[in-house]
Amino acid sequence: MRRGLFWLCGLTVLIVTVWCAGYYFVITQANQALDNLARRDAAPVRADCSDRVISGFPLQIALHCSSISVDPTDPHRPKFSVARLIGITDLTSPGSIQFTAEPPFIAKPAFGPAIHLTWDSARADGSVWLQGPERFDASLRTAQLDLVDGDNRRMAGKVENIKLQAWRVAAIPGAFEVSVDAGRLHTPALPSMIADMTGLVQVRPDPDAPTQFAGPGVAYDIARFRLAAGRFVAHLSGALQLDNNGRANGKLVLKVIALNHLPELLTPVVRADDPRLAALLAAVTALGVPAQLNGSPARKINLQVRSGRVFAGLIPLGRIPALRAQ
Repeated sequence: MRRGLFWLCGLTVLIVTVWCAGYYFVITQANQALDNLARRDAAPVRADCSDRVISGFPLQIALHCSSISVDPTDPHRPKFSVARLIGITDLTSPGSIQFTAEPPFIAKPAFGPAIHLTWDSARADGSVWLQGPERFDASLRTAQLDLVDGDNRRMAGKVENIKLQAWRVAAIPGAFEVSVDAGRLHTPALPSMIADMTGLVQVRPDPDAPTQFAGPGVAYDIARFRLAAGRFVAHLSGALQLDNNGRANGKLVLKVIALNHLPELLTPVVRADDPRLAALLAAVTALGVPAQLNGSPARKINLQVRSGRVFAGLIPLGRIPALRAQ
């Protein structure tokens, strides 16, 4: 009996010692990695969280940064910062990570006004395994985007009830799907448009560059992208692939309801007699065919995308900017 109790106590001490040693090793490696990231001059990006605190012993690892900044070494790329970031992983659920961040998030491009993003009730969590990120979920109750140029500050837009999800597609190496839902979008530039948006997109990186999600060879399968404002509804689906210059090529299908309400929604940004708007209205009217969208009558039109330029038949409608890896 005594010998059994002795071995039980010895085993308990051994487990506690190994756990403490392992925890200390993980914390040391995490601190070293963050220090290297902050001072590595050759790295394309430097991240600074010098006032960090790592806590949570014995069952969690929690990283607290009162402020964190990301400073690319390339002066032509934007700088980023966030007021406070907390990341927590529970050692009883390996691979699970939770993040909370406090506003503002600030992006300072090389030229033009800075972007300030503020929010309320933000939360994100995800899971990471040896193959890479498996899942990511984020939600924001409200978010406001401001453009700041010196003392001039103006609101660019406001979104409410945002839900963002991303998950890895196991059958396709490197591929993942992204789902976004925004309950209410508003921008002062378009006072007549208060919209909601949903989307589901699959992203397939080039096998030779599996960590780059914008650039040559990347493909996007758009299962749905829906924007609704008042009676106007637009639904987009299709597939695009980027060429060596980052320009999109592929086919899209656009369905619209109450297209005649679009000009009043775009006022005052787009004039009613704008040739691009006139071309879109003419293309949908002339080339569109009757269809159904959510049980309502709509018009459907097939679009061609060649080197970033969008065509309805032979009618040019606009251009998609080139997407290149940063």
